[in-house]
Amino acid sequence: MKREARILVSASSLGCYAALVLRGPAIDGASVASSCASLCLDLAGQGFLGEARYAVGPCACGLPPPPARPWFLKDFERLALLIAEEAASLATLNTPKAGPCGSAGWRQGDAQGGG
Repeated sequence: MKREARILVSASSLGCYAALVLRGPAIDGASVASSCASLCLDLAGQGFLGEARYAVGPCACGLPPPPARPWFLKDFERLALLIAEEAASLATLNTPKAGPCGSAGWRQGDAQGGG
């Protein structure tokens, strides 16, 4: 596995899915959605899914697991789970009738004022 190969790391909690796209030990992108399918569509729309080579977690978006597990992967698996848990918690507090994760997800651009 090449060092620059992108890896999709996903986790889910109470109907919320979170994904981190890694390039080496750095985060290249992130997304949160209310379903695995929505997460994959969002990552594809951001251009990350076409560049990802491997995936770890419950939402692999059709990607195979990496042939070897890089040393940093476990920490990012924990981080993805924490993000999914926090998204589920916030969705429950803010929109209890909207369902898990509300009606729309979060993307990396949202935090930067983009869309």
